[in-house]
Amino acid sequence: MHCLKVIVLMSLVFLSGCKEEFAVLEFDVPVEQRQVVSAQAYISVDYREMLREKLTAHGIDLNRIELTKDKGNSKILNVVFPYGSMSVPQREQIKAVLTDIISSRTHWKFKANLRPHWNTLNLTSEAGRQLALEISQQVTLESSDPFKVILAGKATFDSVISTLLDNKVSQEFFCHVELELQNAIPFASIISVDAFDPPERVTGNVMLKKIMPGNSAYKVSATFYVEDDNMRRTINEKRLVISNSVLPDGNDVKALSFEVGSLGEQASRGGKLSGSSYHRLEKQCMEMAGNLGRPFSFQFGNGLDRLNKVTFL
Repeated sequence: MHCLKVIVLMSLVFLSGCKEEFAVLEFDVPVEQRQVVSAQAYISVDYREMLREKLTAHGIDLNRIELTKDKGNSKILNVVFPYGSMSVPQREQIKAVLTDIISSRTHWKFKANLRPHWNTLNLTSEAGRQLALEISQQVTLESSDPFKVILAGKATFDSVISTLLDNKVSQEFFCHVELELQNAIPFASIISVDAFDPPERVTGNVMLKKIMPGNSAYKVSATFYVEDDNMRRTINEKRLVISNSVLPDGNDVKALSFEVGSLGEQASRGGKLSGSSYHRLEKQCMEMAGNLGRPFSFQFGNGLDRLNKVTFL
């Protein structure tokens, strides 16, 4: 009987000795969620499922991988091989998956082309003809800055009166993400044709507005083409609507704003939200943006795209 106990204990020691720590993953945000009743922390399902999805696509045996919490840092996950070392090709594949996330996140930058359709504009005036000559047939938009979320209230008669009288009113708010451009583009506004009610029926997918000396204004349609495949698909699917009407800045657009979606009717006073409402809706807006996938998931929401450092052991 004593011999059997010794054998069992030796087997347990042997099995525990097989466990191998492979990598330490450090994220921008805490990876834990807490149960409402017990307040016990556990790893958010977003991280487990995204890692499962990526590794399964590369034929990795997920039963041989564990994610464990770090005892001292809620932003760290440990990748562990509970049953001992994996083959060299599989180890290299896991390394490639993790380092590719960081590389994609580090090197992503926004780039888009804006092509005005001058042939659709009646350029009968001297100012209009000069406008077409001054602005090239294609304008390049670039940015390496991070996105930021903007909460915008829909302007209505009641909201305008509320602003003037500082009254409390119910107002619909929208989630926007905004991106500062490296160079301002020479238009007063750039708005998706789908943002109009009814939508503008023109060549291209955006409308541009240019204000000339003497306050004469010209509107011209244009094609807005984003080079990033994921972001372009999101725009084409109308899950992201181009609109710089949140923070207009003179006669040149210096930032691009994209409407993500409605945050519903909210109580506001003088067009402003209370502090608690603002923080609640800001968090909701970030989650909405993160759910759009890359490139927004690099900055918002939970998941592997928030990975900013990996250390292989």
